[in-house]
Amino acid sequence: MKEILRVARFDFLTAGPTMLAAYGLICLMALVIGLFFSPLMYAVMLILAPLFVIPLESFAERSEFRKLYGILPVRRKSITRGRFLFLYLCHFVPEILALLLVRLSVILQLWRFLPAVSSDMKSIIEETFDPKSTQIFTIMIGIFTVICVMFSYMQMMGQIFGLENEMKIIMGTLTVITVVCIAFFTLSEHGIIPQLQVPDSTSLSAAQAIRFGIVCNLGVAALNKIFCEITAAKVAKREL
Repeated sequence: MKEILRVARFDFLTAGPTMLAAYGLICLMALVIGLFFSPLMYAVMLILAPLFVIPLESFAERSEFRKLYGILPVRRKSITRGRFLFLYLCHFVPEILALLLVRLSVILQLWRFLPAVSSDMKSIIEETFDPKSTQIFTIMIGIFTVICVMFSYMQMMGQIFGLENEMKIIMGTLTVITVVCIAFFTLSEHGIIPQLQVPDSTSLSAAQAIRFGIVCNLGVAALNKIFCEITAAKVAKREL
């Protein structure tokens, strides 16, 4: 475990200094807007989280970090596991912060101190700060789930098949997803398989929203681990 944590820390020190200032500035702007206009602005923290992951491969190639990885006293699998751990934490930590800020904004209700605004705008803003609504909470969870799973999957495919084949991987994945969706909805329309029932996020109770968040987070962690172990098994025997 120590090896994995060291690799994850190394990845953070690689991408962190370059991206942290810009990310922090954007998040600060989102914080101010979120406190006064809409907690939905905190979604920016989740959408921009991949900024800490995307540059790692280009930094590694440009600075010949692969040679450094090769002489580090860690196993090849630990390097892969450290990267996936870092990727997960880069999305999980902003998710928790965003959810806490959403709750803080709802408690403070600072929108009440805004200068006079139109009644229509006021009703829209007030709705986003409704303490009984769980819609923004579930939206944040959904964004985290989609982005983290997508980048975990792309990390697996990129390490196995090479980043030079990234566009082929994306196009192939989109093709498979499209075919599966068309087949699913076609079969659903003809009653061959049950129709997918998507729960209404606006009608979820607080307890249901919390359960939804727990299930999504556990699912994302499990998928990240599965992608990690598949990648580690495939690339363990390669030379760095």
